[in-house]
Formats: sequence, structure tokens, C-alpha cells
Amino acid sequence: MAVARESAGLAVADAKMQAEKLINEARDAGRREGQTQYKEILSRAEEEAQALIAQAQNQAGELRCKGRERMEAAVRHARKIIVSVDVEAKCNES
Repeated sequence: MAVARESAGLAVADAKMQAEKLINEARDAGRREGQTQYKEILSRAEEEAQALIAQAQNQAGELRCKGRERMEAAVRHARKIIVSVDVEAKCNES
């Protein structure tokens, strides 16, 4: 009976050690998989951020160009108005 109890105790101890080993291996595997997924997510986020930055830079360039064109058009329009007023003033003087 004592032999059976000792054998059962050894079997339980062995089962606990195997269970701990399996738990640790699963924990390590989960940690590695989690880190891999985290790195993949981070990499995708960085790629998306770079694409958004490039898109924003393109839009900023387009807006600068449009702004420059509109400012030049506004200056031309103002010049026409000034010339027109000046011509009218000279006509009225005569």
C-alpha cells in the first residue's frame, strides 16, 4: 500500500511538472505570437502613416500652387481695377 501511495505521489508530481512545463511553453508561444502580431500591426500602421504623410504633402503642394495662382489672378484683377479707375479719372479731367 505504501508503495502504491508513493507511486501515485510520484505520478502526481510528474503530472504537475509536465503541466507546468506545458503551461510555460504555451505562455512563451503566446508571448512570441503576440509580439509577432504586435510588430506586424505596428509595421502596417507605420506604412499607413507614411502613405498619409505623402498624401498630405501632395495636397499641400497642390494647395500652395492653387493659392499662388489665385493670388496672381487677384493681383491682375486689382491692377485692372486700378488702371480702369485711373483711366476714368483722366477722362473725367479732360
